[in-house]
Amino acid sequence: MAEVAIGFAASVAGLAAFGIQIVATLNTFTTSFSRAEQQIKDLSADIALTSSILESISKMIKEYEDQFELTVDNFVTARDMCERNSEPYGQR
Repeated sequence: MAEVAIGFAASVAGLAAFGIQIVATLNTFTTSFSRAEQQIKDLSADIALTSSILESISKMIKEYEDQFELTVDNFVTARDMCERNSEPYGQR
């Protein structure tokens, strides 16, 4: 009978140790999850800010295009002129 009691006590001790491991794992998971939740919130705020900045830049570019009558053709022409002028005289 003592052997059964010792075996039962060992089983209960093993079950208790397993329970402690589960609690520790759940605590680790919960901590990681709460950090991940904050990181996701931070990332979301960063994306919102970046989007707002890009929207402002887009509006500014549109205003400059309208004000100075800029077109894609003007940029292509300017690029071509810069490329031609960057070549040495003898190779033109």
